[in-house]
Amino acid sequence: NSVASGVKYGSGASGLPELQPANTPRAMSICRALVLISRTVVPLVPLVAVVNTDEMNADEKAIIDLTIAYTWALDTKQFDELRDVFTPDATGMLHGVACADADAIIARISGALIPLDVTQHLIGNHQVRIDGDTATCRCQLHSQHLRRGTEGGETYVIGGTYDDRLVRTADGWRISHRTMAESWHSGNRAVVRPTA
Repeated sequence: NSVASGVKYGSGASGLPELQPANTPRAMSICRALVLISRTVVPLVPLVAVVNTDEMNADEKAIIDLTIAYTWALDTKQFDELRDVFTPDATGMLHGVACADADAIIARISGALIPLDVTQHLIGNHQVRIDGDTATCRCQLHSQHLRRGTEGGETYVIGGTYDDRLVRTADGWRISHRTMAESWHSGNRAVVRPTA
C-alpha cells in the first residue's frame, strides 16, 4: 500500500488498485469542505425576462395579416374592406397627400385606383414592435399599376415603404396612422395620373 496526498491506495478484491479515503486530518478536512460546498453552492442560472412568446407571435401575425388585408382590398377594389383595417379616426400621409380620417383615406385610395385596369401591391420585410395595446409596423412595398391603352406605356411601378402606428381594439388590431413613402418608380407616370 502507498499513501500520497492524504489518500490511501489499496488492492481491491479484483486485484486492481482501489481508491480509499485515508484516515488523516487532512483527508477529513477535505471531506468536510466538500460536504459544505455541496450544500451551499447555488447553480448559476441566467436571469431572463419571462415573455409570453405565443401571445407576442399571435399579435405580430395579426398585424402582418392586417397589412396584407389592406393590399387585397386595393387589388380587388373592395375598398369598404379598408374599414376593417383602419380605425374610424385614422390619419394618413399617402404619397404626400394628408388624410384626416378613414373616409379620407378610402377616398384617396379609391380615387387613384378605380381608373386602373389592374394593380398588384406586394409587401414584405415586416418589422413589428409591440408595446402593450399599441404597436408600430413598417414594411417594404412594390406596387404595379396597369391602364391599358395609355399613350407612352401601359405600366407604372412604385417601390416604397409603409410605416404604421396601430392600436388594439375590441375587434383586433387596427391602423391608426399610415405613411406611404415612395423610394423609386419606373415606367409611364401617365398611367396613374387622373384622366381628364
